[in-house]
Amino acid sequence: IVFGDWSSDVCSSDLAKKLSAASARLSRINEKLREISQAKSEFISIASHQLRTPLTSIKGYTSLILEKTFGIVPQRQEEALEKVLINNEKLVLLVEDMLNVSRLEAGRLEYDFERQPILPIVDDAVSNLKLYAKNKNLNLKLTKCRDAKNFYVIVDNRKIFEIISNLIDNAIKYTPKGEVTVKIEKIRHSQKIGKSDEAGVKTAEWVKVSVTDTGIGIEKKNLESIFEKYKQGGSLVGENTPASTGLGIYIGRQMAKEIGRAHV
Repeated sequence: IVFGDWSSDVCSSDLAKKLSAASARLSRINEKLREISQAKSEFISIASHQLRTPLTSIKGYTSLILEKTFGIVPQRQEEALEKVLINNEKLVLLVEDMLNVSRLEAGRLEYDFERQPILPIVDDAVSNLKLYAKNKNLNLKLTKCRDAKNFYVIVDNRKIFEIISNLIDNAIKYTPKGEVTVKIEKIRHSQKIGKSDEAGVKTAEWVKVSVTDTGIGIEKKNLESIFEKYKQGGSLVGENTPASTGLGIYIGRQMAKEIGRAHV
């Protein structure tokens, strides 16, 4: 009778083969998932681009009609057209969000930084959402310090506009009554320069744009999770929660981080 550990060698060999086969299957599944994800992103990008042109046209013509360019509009028709414009603006934001998500996932979100005044960008964002606030009987107002028109920043115009628009849109969406206030002010901000312990601190004047509202708010424990893709704050989830993709805040944070890195 010969005693040995040949059985353990056989078992080890079988186990290695099974692990190798499982690893190969997992690799194929992961590759398939990557292909599906890429196809999804490409579809979203193409669909979003195709939606852009008609939405821009709808917005332009509806605005012209409301401005009485083509003649007097009866009040009931004007109210209906305002709703068209409001929902069109929501779709424009949604399309931009979908495009930006697909670009972020593909690493193709580009930035075009230039020095420009911040006031016109914020003013445009507020103006675009005035009708939405009016339709909800909310007071949307812009407050600014006396020399706000002289505040210049180095930013990507379109990206900052989208960040601010999404914040205002969210504020209106989750405010049942009261008001939404957009504020531009100058602050002094201290920032550490470098990562070493000996790194210095630079204090400079910054422009702060804030959006506040009289809405339902967000619990402190949920403040981080709302910046995740497709997430809403836990306190917002319920039967009366407004429809939301959970993309705007996520995209805004990614853009803000990139803009912030450009200024370090």
